[in-house]
Amino acid sequence: MAGTNVVLTAGTMVVTVLICFLKVQLWRTQPSHKEDTLEREFRNCTKIFLDLGANRGTHIRKLFEPEKYPDAKYLQIFDRLFGPPTFRQQPSKVTGLCAIGFEANPRWRDTFSSIERAYRDKGWHVIFYRVAVSNRTGKAVFYKNDFNGSNSGWGFSRHKHNRERGRQHWMQGAPPVLVPIRDFGVFLQQLNATAPSGTRLMKMDIEGSEYDVMLELLENGQLCKHTLDMITIEWHPWLFRDRREVLAQDSFLRRTIQESRACASGPQADIWDFDDESYLGDGQPLPRPRL
Repeated sequence: MAGTNVVLTAGTMVVTVLICFLKVQLWRTQPSHKEDTLEREFRNCTKIFLDLGANRGTHIRKLFEPEKYPDAKYLQIFDRLFGPPTFRQQPSKVTGLCAIGFEANPRWRDTFSSIERAYRDKGWHVIFYRVAVSNRTGKAVFYKNDFNGSNSGWGFSRHKHNRERGRQHWMQGAPPVLVPIRDFGVFLQQLNATAPSGTRLMKMDIEGSEYDVMLELLENGQLCKHTLDMITIEWHPWLFRDRREVLAQDSFLRRTIQESRACASGPQADIWDFDDESYLGDGQPLPRPRL
């Protein structure tokens, strides 16, 4: 009888382990909450702002609350592509205007949640993905190049800041963090399959990862007007230790863009070397909730 109990117990353990394994596999195949939201919320978006390297979300706030950032250079781009502030500040169900931010810096998680809640109350469709963009999906080590918080988190990167002056100062303030990364080319393909055709603006300020992402978009034929209307980008060749390799990539990409060879299937997207670091510390209050 004792032997039978041992066999039954062992068999029960095997079944339990198998059930747990199947549950884990099932959980892994389920769409995330954010993917569900993407399918549901962005299905009717005809004007989309993609903020790659969102930092604390200030550019998305400039889009919907421009009166709080009157000197921001990026406002001219928003006005040109998405219409005047009086139009943009209407609910997204009226304007079709939506925004998606990508930022893996854990420092801003609570900030993103606060913005999402406040903007949802205003009827503005905004989602922040707490991931870094790349040319693959998985995980990667990033560095907090933000000594004592003095850089407002803007230096969060997969590269340690490699400046000649004050280099030791930067290195001491660059602890590593393992963060999720997402294949942006795949995401962009999924987004365009979900949302209706319309205007797409992408801001890219991703501290050195722009070379991986831009090369992938070039290879995929996604630097085209039918995928993205306009891209603003800040290049960071100075972050790399192997300057020769990155300078070759930098030269190739910029020459391809300047010669309008970034899209083989039609007109290429308008691609500007443009950066707006105004209001880096932000500090503007969020809209008050409705009573």
